[in-house]
Amino acid sequence: MNEEKETIKSKIEVIKENLDYLEEEEFSPRESSFRVIQAIRHSLFEAIQASIDIASHIISEEGYKRPNNYSDLFLKLSKEDILSDELGKRLAQMSKFRNVLIHRYGELSDREIKEIIENDLKDLKDFLEQIYDYMEED
Repeated sequence: MNEEKETIKSKIEVIKENLDYLEEEEFSPRESSFRVIQAIRHSLFEAIQASIDIASHIISEEGYKRPNNYSDLFLKLSKEDILSDELGKRLAQMSKFRNVLIHRYGELSDREIKEIIENDLKDLKDFLEQIYDYMEED
């Protein structure tokens, strides 16, 4: 269990570092440089990917059947009462942004990125809180 917690803690740090950057960086789709926009996109990707990694790790450690896609990881954690139903649904949706960010299909506009930063980072913070609760229970 200690190794499991250490793995989760390292991913939590990745999320926290990237959330800090995303909250501190001034981002204006029209005024930010290409470099800043790319850094923001990368930070958003890393935070989402780390949450996916945590969800996947917990599912594996708990011996649950592995879902077929990233979004179902969060729905599975909700079903197992590790995440709230509402948060599981929101993170399932956010995990779809990860594919768009990394593979660049369905191009996400800079305006959409800004909306995610302004409206959806709370979901990752809520995820951290609920994962901390899960870790304390074990």
